[in-house]
Amino acid sequence: MANKIKFELSDRTKRTLIRGIRRLSKRDELFKGLLRVFNRLGNLAQAYGTKKFLSGASGSSGLRRRTGSLAQSFMGGAVQYKGLPAVRVGVLNGPAEAYAHVHEYGTKGKGGKLPDIRPKKAKYLAVPLWSKAAGFGSNRAVTPSGVSRFSSPRDYPGQLRFVSIRGGGAGGGGALYDEEDFTNNEPIPGQATYLMLRKVSIKPRPFAEPSLRHAMKFADGMIYHMIDEMLGGDDG
Repeated sequence: MANKIKFELSDRTKRTLIRGIRRLSKRDELFKGLLRVFNRLGNLAQAYGTKKFLSGASGSSGLRRRTGSLAQSFMGGAVQYKGLPAVRVGVLNGPAEAYAHVHEYGTKGKGGKLPDIRPKKAKYLAVPLWSKAAGFGSNRAVTPSGVSRFSSPRDYPGQLRFVSIRGGGAGGGGALYDEEDFTNNEPIPGQATYLMLRKVSIKPRPFAEPSLRHAMKFADGMIYHMIDEMLGGDDG
């Protein structure tokens, strides 16, 4: 998540900032004060994004919450960028780091920026079906919250049978059905355990950038009041 967001200070805040810079005795205090403000802005973005996009609560927007790993890894705070105070927001470490950028930017097949996901070695990508999200599926390979129970279909404890699907969203792929989900040697409609896809496209569901943009609405006022308080309210 490397997007940079710039914001413009009001003329009032610019004048107050220049007064602070001109006070030699206040420069170190000013720099530390800006870091404190930017840290507050980062914390504000983190709280806003977690509640609005990553909580999974009724009425929230964004991603469906499963393990909570993404929300727990979403952080915000102050950093120094090219020697100046800045705000950084995003998933900076943890297991969610591997897939957070895909959710943020999406893939090209769904109007996003990143390449569609394709298998590196196998012929297909195996997608365990969770009926709550997909609208169909046996739920045999997922937990009640939609988390995959097995690292791959090879670890599935039952007997799976491949059924070819021509065209459509599967891109010429197919589906794996548990042998128990067949009647008269035909799969029960909507009871597939895995979809086997040649590629997967993911719609962008940004959470970091809109959270930071929300927080930056308060930047000008927070910076102005910090500097004004530091200078003792002196208009000089």
